[in-house]
Amino acid sequence: EIAGAMIVIRYCIEQEIKAVEIYHDYEGVGKWADGLWKANKPGTQNYAKFCQKAREFVKISFVKVKGHSGDRYNDEADLLAKQALGIA
Repeated sequence: EIAGAMIVIRYCIEQEIKAVEIYHDYEGVGKWADGLWKANKPGTQNYAKFCQKAREFVKISFVKVKGHSGDRYNDEADLLAKQALGIA
């Protein structure tokens, strides 16, 4: 999920979109970016640094949704991810 968030944030910067609201079902996506969770591993450390730098160009906010709860768009994102991995 952090890779997906980074792709969206990069797109916003490239297209000069000034604000983005990212919905996610894994709590760390927002917590690492907002500095509320310590990023201990290289991947999460890079993500946290990326988000910090990106905020110079785009306002980023995160909305946590409950996974596997019938949220239409979260379920659709899960299905697309599974299809991309060839497991759906």
